[in-house]
Amino acid sequence: MATAKRARIQDIAEAVGVSMMTVSRVLNQDPKVSDSTRSKVLEAAKKLNYRPNVSARRLASNKSFFIGLMYDNPSTSYTSQFLLGALKRCRASGHHLVVDEAGGDINKTLESLRDLIDITQVDGMILLPPLSDVPELVNELKESDVPFVRIAPDSQLTVSAY
Repeated sequence: MATAKRARIQDIAEAVGVSMMTVSRVLNQDPKVSDSTRSKVLEAAKKLNYRPNVSARRLASNKSFFIGLMYDNPSTSYTSQFLLGALKRCRASGHHLVVDEAGGDINKTLESLRDLIDITQVDGMILLPPLSDVPELVNELKESDVPFVRIAPDSQLTVSAY
């Protein structure tokens, strides 16, 4: 069974009669494109079943399009509900969610966090409770210059200034 050729930005540009730069601007939500052109490009992208090439996006933007999430919560109900919401939001913004469970002790958890940062080059991290209150994790994220959010923190952490 032959697979269909994957649609490219060039294919959308040809279908609409605009430049590849215009298509790129539309796909990257640049406001410098007229509404009518934006509509035509998006319609063509949908018709051609265009999906962005994540590797190309990474190279062009110096972003990974990965958001990391770490949890250590015995309540599977809470964790699964949060994961579903995070997954939907990441998909809506063109990102992929990378989930990791904490290792139990702080050294294993820090090692997991460092691996997640080094291997996936995450664009940001989400820390679920109780990890959102662990100063070592917050400091590691700050040192690594990774944006993060702490979900439902119980405390104002005093962390090292960077």
